[in-house]
Amino acid sequence: MSVNKNIFTRLKVYDSCLRSKDGCSKEFIMGKLREKAKAETEQNGKGDNSNSIEVNERQFYNDLKTIEEAWQIKIDRQKLGRISVYKYKVPGFSIFPAPLSEDYLARLKNTLFLLQQFKGLPDLDFLNPLFEKRGNDQNGAPDQPVIVEFDGNPDLIGLYHFPGLLDAIQHKKVVIINYNRSFNNLVQSAFCPYFLKQHNSRWFLFGSEVDHPERVTNLPLDRIISVEVAEGFTYHDTEINFDKEYFENIIGTTVPKNREILNVKLRFKPERLFFVESKPLHLTQKIDKKNHEVRIQVMHNKELESLILYFGSDVEVLEPETLRTAIKLRIEKMFTTYLPKENTDIESVL
Repeated sequence: MSVNKNIFTRLKVYDSCLRSKDGCSKEFIMGKLREKAKAETEQNGKGDNSNSIEVNERQFYNDLKTIEEAWQIKIDRQKLGRISVYKYKVPGFSIFPAPLSEDYLARLKNTLFLLQQFKGLPDLDFLNPLFEKRGNDQNGAPDQPVIVEFDGNPDLIGLYHFPGLLDAIQHKKVVIINYNRSFNNLVQSAFCPYFLKQHNSRWFLFGSEVDHPERVTNLPLDRIISVEVAEGFTYHDTEINFDKEYFENIIGTTVPKNREILNVKLRFKPERLFFVESKPLHLTQKIDKKNHEVRIQVMHNKELESLILYFGSDVEVLEPETLRTAIKLRIEKMFTTYLPKENTDIESVL
């Protein structure tokens, strides 16, 4: 056995004793070291260097000092009568990371197995080494088929930015983002990322520009060209709770500037109302079955209009008048798209 390995064994004995709730005396610790040295000698033969496990009194105190300096941990010495006991000042501390229990390892493997059967999640390439390790542990067991699929678009441009953006959010890093604001309009921004959200098979990044920390912006990942961690910028944190509050009164991802919450009243055809009841339009939804009406409290944005148009002629906007007018104008614009080119007069057709 090498001397280095014996020093490691010696440190494990110290660590075990110093982690004791009541502490251990010098005599007890040195006795444990002698027992360990004897056991190693019996196991490896007389030519072994196990005597480097056993220490004298001077080496004992030097070892305690080395542990304190190397791991920046205070070792308390408490006098109990004629005996002094030693233990870590911080309860539960150890100079060795705790090994994973068999139960924990089994749960981790089950989690990895479950993730392997999910399709449509964003980039999970960082888990591939774990999947490979698990595969080695299965003794040639066949791959499991996908049994759960999310509504994702694997061909969506920009998904490869997901891991980097996630890391920037977790570690509060400013990033330089190049993105297409509109067709052929490339923009660069120093950005503080806060949140990632999926809507309608697209992923959106929420955050604020370094120069405008008071203004939340959302960027579709499919419009982002490049992302790089920036140096020399201050990360502006946010108090916004994106998980609960920010999207509470909207459909989709766009929060309008006025943030006005509308009482929206819709009338559905009876056969369509059943589906709206089983799949609510919004968490504020209330249904009047007698009149086939649905009420929701949301802000007016493009996603709300798109949701209403999705139901086609099966729905009518009753309130508010501003939303009813907006839907009417979009329908009229759609209608003109399908008119013969020589006749774009709506009134004449109707």
